Amino acid sequence: MAATGAQRRWLLGHDDEVSYSPAPTWSLVQPPPAVEAAADLLALATGALEVQPEPGLRTKERMRAGRRQLGIAHAYARGIDWTAMEWFWIESGREAERRHDELAHRAYAGAKANPTIPAAIKRAVAARDGWRCRYCRIRVVSSATLTKLEQLLPAALPLWPAEMGPAEVTAHAAQCVLRLTWDHVAPRSAGGTNTEDNVVATCGTCNFSKSSCTLEELSLLDPLSRHPLASGGWNGLDGRLGARRL
Repeated sequence: MAATGAQRRWLLGHDDEVSYSPAPTWSLVQPPPAVEAAADLLALATGALEVQPEPGLRTKERMRAGRRQLGIAHAYARGIDWTAMEWFWIESGREAERRHDELAHRAYAGAKANPTIPAAIKRAVAARDGWRCRYCRIRVVSSATLTKLEQLLPAALPLWPAEMGPAEVTAHAAQCVLRLTWDHVAPRSAGGTNTEDNVVATCGTCNFSKSSCTLEELSLLDPLSRHPLASGGWNGLDGRLGARRL
């Protein structure tokens, strides 16, 4: 997912020319605990929506039971701290702007990998990385399942207003921050390949903020140089609510 520096500055309302040289880190910023907790709340909301009415109920009773579960799901989703989401998204982008070292950029004129990462590579990387961002390590969620939740819980998962960014990235905060994406550690623009030794699972925030920069340009450590966290059974809610599986 690539964005120009100008697009990121416009999105983030940040056009300052700030230059400094921080020590290399695993991620641009550390996500607040509330961002990690959002995955649990979405899992609880999903579970509530999947509860089936007891067999033998009359039509009105089934409808009443369905509305009750819908209310429970809304309550869980409303527990997400949207302020923390917004802070993580904006501050990560601002940190990328502050860190970006244009002198570290190396022009590349060779062949580039296909823009589409093969589905088999995506599945293998998601499983290897435990459905967690390899940079900030938050749990990520299947984009297809997030879209289903957005459709079923529109009052609890509001869209960010248009002024938060261009139309192509306007979505509810959970979709922007928590969705599973894939990053080329060595960018395609620098000759990076669509292979498991160059592709990592990332959250939407880290992917958008890193854009097509190299690790050196942003003073980031190589995420593949440390072991991924164990999934602990987390699978990104993949295939839940009838969503297409990865």
